[in-house]
Amino acid sequence: MKNHCAIAYITICRKLGSYFQQVELVNSLVEALKFSKNYRDRQTFVDICILISEMYSSHFFKEHIADHYFSLFKDPVSNVRRKAIKSVMQLQLQFILPSVASHNTLRLKELLPTLLHDKDKDVSEAALSMKQELDHIILLLSRGGINFASNEEADAVKHSEEQKWKEAAREQEKQKRKMELLRLSQNAVNLNNSINSSTTSPRSGSRMNSYRRLSSASSSSSGTKSPTRITSSSTPVTSTIQANSVSLRKKSSTKEMIPKSR
Repeated sequence: MKNHCAIAYITICRKLGSYFQQVELVNSLVEALKFSKNYRDRQTFVDICILISEMYSSHFFKEHIADHYFSLFKDPVSNVRRKAIKSVMQLQLQFILPSVASHNTLRLKELLPTLLHDKDKDVSEAALSMKQELDHIILLLSRGGINFASNEEADAVKHSEEQKWKEAAREQEKQKRKMELLRLSQNAVNLNNSINSSTTSPRSGSRMNSYRRLSSASSSSSGTKSPTRITSSSTPVTSTIQANSVSLRKKSSTKEMIPKSR
């Protein structure tokens, strides 16, 4: 069931017109299967590599899948390593097509000594069988016994289509950035115009004066109030207090003037 879902997923990806969307979806599938802790998911990823090799060009496989594919040969689970080895013959075009053969073949040759001496007997035997079959195909190809011209043409058509998608996606990104810069530039011009109009408007002076009066009033209300002076005619209570104080001073001065009796 999982394999069928993955096949449908890759088929939908290939039909998308946006190259970068395809790459993003393929990468999400890599994250879900290749880096899964379940070894069965990593085995499913081997089937995904085969499917991508069939539906995409060898350049796409080399750029986005090859690193993850070759890492399966070092998987800690022997069943995953064995399935990766057996998949080489299904991916033989990735090791024969001139555009990628040298690169992929070199990486496989670097892994072969370890695989041939794998501690799991099934893995080492599968590696030996794979090496013999691949060497035989390469020998026949060098002698002209096998013709992969049609495969090369089909791969070139896929690569050309992918390049067109990539160029279209890059052009869309450029247009998006250009529109964003124009929008930011227009916003800056509008802001500058609004600032200039507010400073040159006849109402701006009255607005500024109103603002100053408001700020002055707020600062005076928040500060300490100056003490009010009490005048003699301010209130009746104040007048009474002043009269009583004068009367008391007169009495005290009269007492001082009376001589004390001996």
